[in-house]
Amino acid sequence: MFLPDFQNQYGQGTLGAAGTDLVNDWSTGSWGQRLDGSSQLYYTGQQKPYSAQPNNVSNFFRSATRAITSISLDKGSETSSVRFSYTNNSTESILPNSDLNSHNFNLRGTASIGRR
Repeated sequence: MFLPDFQNQYGQGTLGAAGTDLVNDWSTGSWGQRLDGSSQLYYTGQQKPYSAQPNNVSNFFRSATRAITSISLDKGSETSSVRFSYTNNSTESILPNSDLNSHNFNLRGTASIGRR
């Protein structure tokens, strides 16, 4: 899977400093201090090592497959026709818990009523 390169040298924070207060000082940018493994405040309120998580994105995404299977039956005469179709769509997403599975049924009938 192709993913862009991510920087793993500086952590979350602002102006070269890690966040210290969950209410007033929490930043979503990677503008904090250099990752050095020191104990820092985590967004959950716990103290954790201030270190890189180099595979966090690649471990999150996954390879995915898609399979679409269809079948149809039809019958007709000069004055009428009928068609039935079924499609099964089984699609895995690259994101966990985002798969799509659907079943589509279609029935169509036509008839010529009256003279031409």
